[in-house]
Amino acid sequence: MSCDDKSRISNPNVREEIRARKPVKLSAGQITEGGLALGSTLSKQIEDAWISRWDSAMASGEPLALLTEFCKIETLPVYKQITDNQEVEINRSALQPINPAHEAKDLSLELAEAYQYNIDNNLPLTANLQKYNENQFLVTSPITVNRSYCISCHGHSAQLATGIEQKFSKDYSAERSEAIKMEQGSLVGLWNVSFPRSMVVKQLSSSTR
Repeated sequence: MSCDDKSRISNPNVREEIRARKPVKLSAGQITEGGLALGSTLSKQIEDAWISRWDSAMASGEPLALLTEFCKIETLPVYKQITDNQEVEINRSALQPINPAHEAKDLSLELAEAYQYNIDNNLPLTANLQKYNENQFLVTSPITVNRSYCISCHGHSAQLATGIEQKFSKDYSAERSEAIKMEQGSLVGLWNVSFPRSMVVKQLSSSTR
């Protein structure tokens, strides 16, 4: 090795580059915690934007039957920002959805039933991480009736806003609209956030260098 080679290695920028190339060892626990934190953060970003839009819509004074499109998370700018990288998928599922496309199935159904059990038994509701396989994570978190106006769409018939029952019967079915009779604190559904394990490893590796 020449003196010039030693000089280059002693250069702070080169040392930093060499250090950055070294693999970071992460434990299974670190990756699990990182996955749960990532999924929880993403679902909270969506939920916060969704609720904020609903708060603004309700303050407008427009008839609620004209505002139901605001329930679609796919039209939220933050949803597009998060899912545009094609690594993250976010959707909702429910035991008693008004929209049949949101019906919980398979693993989502098992998790929704577990959250409902917790509600029925006054147990805490927390985010949950599951592994689809060794390469894919799923983080779920509950969506509950936590705004007074939620009852205007999801409550008993006498609580529904004008035109809501007719709209749901027309758009979906009378049977589905009758099935939704919720109260404050009821489980509306779940946020389901899925992403590759490699995404978590990459983020943790960057933050621990």
